[in-house]
Amino acid sequence: MRERLGLTAIRPVQFAFGMGDCDPAVAGMVVITGIVREVMANPLAVKVAARNIPLYRDPAVMLIDQLKEISIAGELDIVETANWNPKVTRRDYMVGLENTGSAVVDDPDQQLYESYACESDRNFTGYCNRRLENLFHRQSRETDPQRRRELVWDIDRTMQQEGARPVIFHTRSATCWHPQVKGLTTMVNSMVNGWRMEDIWLDK
Repeated sequence: MRERLGLTAIRPVQFAFGMGDCDPAVAGMVVITGIVREVMANPLAVKVAARNIPLYRDPAVMLIDQLKEISIAGELDIVETANWNPKVTRRDYMVGLENTGSAVVDDPDQQLYESYACESDRNFTGYCNRRLENLFHRQSRETDPQRRRELVWDIDRTMQQEGARPVIFHTRSATCWHPQVKGLTTMVNSMVNGWRMEDIWLDK
């Protein structure tokens, strides 16, 4: 790992333990400072794969900008839509920006089983935690809404701590229409699951 980060010149053991009269905490800071300097001078180069539509491409550009703050030099790898799913299914990427949402139902089962279950075809990172998967089943069977919410929060916390699929951002969307559009009933749990147009008419 040290070679990959360009840290071959750093000798932490010598810095931290080779000075008998040095406070170990200070020695540790010397080591960390030296490593940071080396990383800043030799940023890690990664390719950030993104599907070639604004919904994927724009956040990938923002991610690359944020990676610069920690001395990771990201390069945008644009992938045409027809090639995107095969690419991420093969896990053929260094860093991939995937937009995952639940359009039909606002329920944790959809995300947990689709994106994080060990055998899921759409578990693009290959994350697998059998103990946590047992909690997927448990929260799905839970009839008390508050207890289920707490279980899901515990699952989410564990997945974030384990880096299952780091969340870069959350999108916000809205449905807009002209005043002359009448009869449109929007859904309360999604913006894309209520496109039934039989009652809509134009007042003009």
